[in-house]
Amino acid sequence: VLELTGDVALVGVAVALQFAPFLVLGPWAGVLSDRLPRRHVLLAMQAVATVSNGVLALLVLSGHVAVWQVMLIAAIGGVAGAIEGPSRTAFVSEMVGTARLRGAISLNATTFHLGGLIGPAVSGVLIVAIGSGWSIAVNAATTALAVLAISLMRPHELVPTPKQPRSRGQIREALGYAWRKPAIRWSLVLLA
Repeated sequence: VLELTGDVALVGVAVALQFAPFLVLGPWAGVLSDRLPRRHVLLAMQAVATVSNGVLALLVLSGHVAVWQVMLIAAIGGVAGAIEGPSRTAFVSEMVGTARLRGAISLNATTFHLGGLIGPAVSGVLIVAIGSGWSIAVNAATTALAVLAISLMRPHELVPTPKQPRSRGQIREALGYAWRKPAIRWSLVLLA
C-alpha cells in the first residue's frame, strides 16, 4: 500500500482490515471452533491464506495490483485469521493430549509470537533484497507448507475433544464471562 500510494493512513487502513476481524468475529469463531473439527478449520483457513497470498503475489509481480485489491486481500486474510485463531489455540490439546499440554501451549505461544516478531523483519529484508512481490510469494509458500503439514497429520493419532452442543446464547454467555473476568476484559479493551 505504501509503495502504491505513499499514503501512511492507507497503510493503517490495511492493517485495520487485517486485525479488526479478530475483535468482531472472535466470539463467533470461538463457537465455531467448539462445534467443527478444528483440523478442518485450520486446513480451510490456511488454504484461504495460501490462495489470497498467492493471488496478491501474482498481482504485484505482474504489475497489475491496485490498492483496492490489497485492501480486499487484507480483509480476507483478517477474516481467515480470526476464524482460525480459536481453532489453532484449541487444536494444541488435540495434538498432544493433556499430559504434555502445558509445554505444548507454551511452545505454540512462543512460536506464534516469534513469527509475529521475526516475520515482518524477514519480510522487510526480502522486500529490499528481492522485492515486494517475491516477499509475498514467500509468505504464500509458507502458508502452503502449513496446509501440507496439517494435511499430513494422522487423524487417528489426534486426541479430539468433545464437541459442544448447539444452544442459544453461547456468544452472549462468552461475552458475559469475558466481561466478568477483569484480566480478560481489560485485555480485550486494550486490544480494541
